[in-house]
Amino acid sequence: MPVFQQAPKPQMDSPQDDTSSQATPAGNPGGGEGRRRRRGGRGRERGGEAGGGQRELGPTLPEGAPPPAPVDWKPGERRNEAARPRSDARPPRREERGRDDRKREERGRDSRRPDAGGGRRGPRDAARDPARETAKKAGTTAPAPAPAPAKARKEDFLVELGGELLENVSRSFYLTIKLLPETLRGPISLAYLLARSLDTIADAVKAAPAELRLEHLRAFADAMKYGADTEAVGRLGRDITAKLPAGAEKTLLENAPRLLAWLGSIAMPDRWEVQRVILRIAHGQALDLVRFGDGRERKALANVGELNDYTYFVAGSVGEFWTRLCERHLATKFARLPEAEMLKLGKRYGQGLQLINILRDLPEDLAAGRCYLPQDELAVAGLTPDDLTKSPAKARKLVEKWRGETIARLDDGWKYVRAIREWKMRYACALPILIGLDTLALLARESPLEAKAKHKVTRSVAAGTLLKAKFGVISQVWLDSMYARRRKKAGR
Repeated sequence: MPVFQQAPKPQMDSPQDDTSSQATPAGNPGGGEGRRRRRGGRGRERGGEAGGGQRELGPTLPEGAPPPAPVDWKPGERRNEAARPRSDARPPRREERGRDDRKREERGRDSRRPDAGGGRRGPRDAARDPARETAKKAGTTAPAPAPAPAKARKEDFLVELGGELLENVSRSFYLTIKLLPETLRGPISLAYLLARSLDTIADAVKAAPAELRLEHLRAFADAMKYGADTEAVGRLGRDITAKLPAGAEKTLLENAPRLLAWLGSIAMPDRWEVQRVILRIAHGQALDLVRFGDGRERKALANVGELNDYTYFVAGSVGEFWTRLCERHLATKFARLPEAEMLKLGKRYGQGLQLINILRDLPEDLAAGRCYLPQDELAVAGLTPDDLTKSPAKARKLVEKWRGETIARLDDGWKYVRAIREWKMRYACALPILIGLDTLALLARESPLEAKAKHKVTRSVAAGTLLKAKFGVISQVWLDSMYARRRKKAGR
């Protein structure tokens, strides 16, 4: 059924009915036989009786004359425009305007000049700027209005927080961040700083008990989801930040409000990706505090499943986060493998890097009451968490077993690196594995439980690895040889 219905034609019983010929039907103010019709190309239109019979809208043709030739019509041109006589041409728009319209246009053109003061001012303008009118009456100069405070941009946050602060709280990761394109550098730098903030809160054993640290972890996660809570941030400063010794970690927590503001300035969907990965890291940290508490009693993870969950939440999820951002932001296709396969390899890659940290930090974690080696495997070896400090030689085989598991996950990480197309991104992803293998080589020489000092790759060794990888990243054969040599040292 049509939406609009055509008005019915008036009834015309006979030509002699003068009343019907003079009356105007409702809905048709022009009168006559329904609507007047104009067809393109014709010069004549027949009207109704109310207009006084036939009305000529164009020149009439003499009898016997041939019909006019069809008018050429071009696309984009109204059909009747070509047939319109020259005298019917629309006058210039300028002449149709009145004097007031021309003055209004000239006034607007004057106000757009760089040296103009906004054109002629009227009563409304004076009402909007009373300070200038008052100064004019007093014969003085009104002070210029104070500029509105500029809104912080994400580029400013990247310069101020993603520079020196990021370098101070990270070593090898900062070198990786510098290689990233600008579209990736912002969200990844912010995610790293937020994750380090969570680590600082969770590890502030001397500053606050486990229950208070757990409360602040949850408050920090809520601030990322719902926006910064001024009261919660203030409590964090009083309860933990103020009690930390001077250093990079304390400076990091002092900048927590600015980190949350940086998060709010990032556009979707990058902001959602940062929120998701940080909330997973916060979940892993919270599980850690619930399992180990204040560390008064030395405890171990129950089984391998709990260890895998922990390494996924705090590191494997980071590999997935990295992969999704690279797939979205890089102009060329990120990898030669499908995204689903890269997500699996990225997860294993992150877990391998976290296992390096666990093995290297075994003595420190045991001193804090935490043992990440599974309890069921300790029981098979006839050990308890306390035996790891009393008789570290007995745990040597278990440590070597997990060193081999770490290398296996780094092998998957190397598959991830080899699948990357762009050489700078391949270089950025290869560095953590190569430096991690240097750390595992130190652990292979001497068990971390038996070492007198913490194993750490020196800056000179790291700089040599960076230089060799920079020249070797262009050649995949050279890069594979670098990995093979380091893997051999780490697995002996």
